[in-house]
Parts: sequence; C-alpha cells; structure tokens
Amino acid sequence: MAGLLLGWAFRTHLENNLDDALAAYQRELLAAASINDAGDLLLDHIPAEPRFSRPMSGWYWQAVMDGKVMRQSVSAGPTQVGALTELSTVDGITERDGPGGRELRIYRRDVTLPGSARPVTILVAAPCDELEADMSQFATHIIVIMTTLGLTFLVAIYLQVGFGLRPLGFVRREIAAIRNGRAERLSPTFPDEIAPVVAEVNAL
Repeated sequence: MAGLLLGWAFRTHLENNLDDALAAYQRELLAAASINDAGDLLLDHIPAEPRFSRPMSGWYWQAVMDGKVMRQSVSAGPTQVGALTELSTVDGITERDGPGGRELRIYRRDVTLPGSARPVTILVAAPCDELEADMSQFATHIIVIMTTLGLTFLVAIYLQVGFGLRPLGFVRREIAAIRNGRAERLSPTFPDEIAPVVAEVNAL
C-alpha cells in the first residue's frame, strides 16, 4: 500500500512538473509572438531547450495560424511529418500518438494576438516515454526499499515477540516445578505485564 501510494504521488509530481515545463515554453513562445503589417506571424526568439533542436526527439513546438504551420521546432522535421495540430483539438493537456507512433503529452493553447483577429494556436509537446522511464526507475527503487523494510520489520517483529513472550517460558517452567513438587509457589520476580497472572496462580 505504501509503495502504491508513493508511486502515485511521484507520478503526479512528474506529470505536474512536465505540464509546468510545457506551459512555460508555451508562454515563452507567446511572449515572442507578434503579427506584422502583412498579417504574418513572427517570433522574436525561440526556446533555447536543446531537445527542440534534435530531430524527432519527441520535444516539439509549433505555432499555427489559419490551419497553416507558421513556425515549428527543428525537432519536428518536415511539416507533414511533425504536424501536431491534428493531435490536439482542445486547449490544455492531452496525450496522443505523435510522429513515429511515439506517445506525446501535448499542451495546446489558442490565443489572439494584438493586431490580429485570427487566433494563433501554440502547441508544445514532450514524449511520455521519458516520464515512464523515470517512473520505472522510481518503481525499482521503491521495490528494493520496501522489500528491505519488510524484511527488517519481520525480523524486528520476530525478535520483539520472542523477547516479549520469554517471561511466559519462565512461568511454564516454574509451574512444571510446582507440579513435580520441586516448588510451592511461582517466584514474584516477573514483569508487571504478567504479575497479575502469577499472583492468581499462586493464590490457586
């Protein structure tokens, strides 16, 4: 149960961090976007993230206007291969298969820039398999830690029970001595937890 809860908490943490990163890149692109006099979309700068420069890395961004890809990351390759607009049709976070069949976590937002009545769609995507790899590594660590803790607790419980029940072994031996005529009463030097039982046996 503890392992499952920790796994759920860690996955939620990873997803939130990834979503925050995608939203930050989207805001960076939005801040750099403008519309020129001809009505074309311009970007003053692009995110400096190196993964956006590696072809088919799974990390993509696109700026789309009127259904046409105006600018996109180098990693997206040709527009036909890297087009992401059909993958996500609503604002917010979605998960869809992307180029090469790789599952992507996509953050999409439609905005209207000053000087233009036409909305601009900005998408930023990251591969889900990187998140799954982190989860797999964490799960391996959790299994090792929980197994170690479980074995430690089992040993501790065994020792605790053995130590806790040891006085009852003494009582058994002293009762056997009474039965065999070697003693008449139980000795009073027993722990407080079983002292009432010893007193009742002596009274009997």
